[in-house]
Amino acid sequence: MRLPFFFVDRVKFLPMKKEIWLIRHGQSEANAGLKSSDPAAVPLTPKGQEQAKKVSLTIPKTPDQILYSPFIRTQETAKPTLERFPSVAVKEWPIQEFTYLSPALCKDMTALERRPMREKYWERNDPNYIHGEGAESFADLLGRTKDAFDRMKELQSEFVLVFGHGQFMRTLLLSLLLNSFSPTPELMRKLYLFNDVFKIPNCAMIKMTFHDQQAFFSGLITDHLEE
Repeated sequence: MRLPFFFVDRVKFLPMKKEIWLIRHGQSEANAGLKSSDPAAVPLTPKGQEQAKKVSLTIPKTPDQILYSPFIRTQETAKPTLERFPSVAVKEWPIQEFTYLSPALCKDMTALERRPMREKYWERNDPNYIHGEGAESFADLLGRTKDAFDRMKELQSEFVLVFGHGQFMRTLLLSLLLNSFSPTPELMRKLYLFNDVFKIPNCAMIKMTFHDQQAFFSGLITDHLEE
């Protein structure tokens, strides 16, 4: 699936000023259906590690900077690229996945087992609701997503790689498409629907370019993952 044409195709008519590649992490143990407890500590599977290697081989030149989230799966995904470009500056940003379910209430569960709680959370459609200990609200997610985007706009680097998460990437894309980071029930409902219709495979990429502080996006890039 590609984003609306008016948001994508204009990129090629603009002078290139800054390019940021948004890269989802490789397959994690939770993605593979295994049990997990701490969202930050879920590692990659062997398949996810292979996907990360494929990503590293697609990078056409030395990045100016590499960013990743505090979650171990993004750091493991970035590792092959860091090994290929060992001199690149690296920073950790708070661009982790949306933890809307309390880890304390989901301990040692699979994604399938968490599904009833997940559905109840989104049905509530309350941007300020916090599920429990260790969880964050939708308003919290939008706040740090906006902060991350503002920081991206201010980056002086011309080529940056951002190893992140699917739902965080969709939150950024949808907020920019709708020109709103306001934590309203309407935006929350739209993100729920967007999560369902716009899937981002593990290690898929989206290229973001800036022109006069305005962001433009490519379509979803998955060629490097094909067998």
